[in-house]
Amino acid sequence: MDESVLAILREEAEREAKARNSESRPIETQADLGLDTAIPAAVATATVAPAVDRAPQSDMTEESTRPSARRDLLPDVEEINSTLRPSDRPVDPDAEIEALPDLTAGRNSFRSGFLMMMALAIVGLVAYLAAPQLAQQVPALQGPLTAYVSFVDTMRSHLDGLMQTATTAINDGG
Repeated sequence: MDESVLAILREEAEREAKARNSESRPIETQADLGLDTAIPAAVATATVAPAVDRAPQSDMTEESTRPSARRDLLPDVEEINSTLRPSDRPVDPDAEIEALPDLTAGRNSFRSGFLMMMALAIVGLVAYLAAPQLAQQVPALQGPLTAYVSFVDTMRSHLDGLMQTATTAINDGG
């Protein structure tokens, strides 16, 4: 490379380094965390046998050395517990059971709907089969009954065509 290009690159590198140094901020630290007293106590507790009764005393001394302002930062445990407790009113188990949704209502509605459709299908089948006799006994019903029988016959032939197509598709595909 040419010396003039190297000189320009060096100048740019120096300028960038100066800009980074002026922009860089020192590492932020949090003061008064109580870590300085907690670490030696934790090390001392770890070295002492668990059966020794000194551990509760060291915890008491740590609590007394901690600043009281730190305790003020945390919410009051009793206040939180009082909001979590159920109310003082007596609980009536029967009222709770009555307040639950009735799961059998869905079964009854399904059953009644199914039975209603079955009854409607039976009435339609009886009307289809008895149409010639009904038309002879009540001549005013001959027109509507003939239309009904024609409609049912058309639906039957359409359903037969669909079933023939499905049977052919299944047999040819298998």
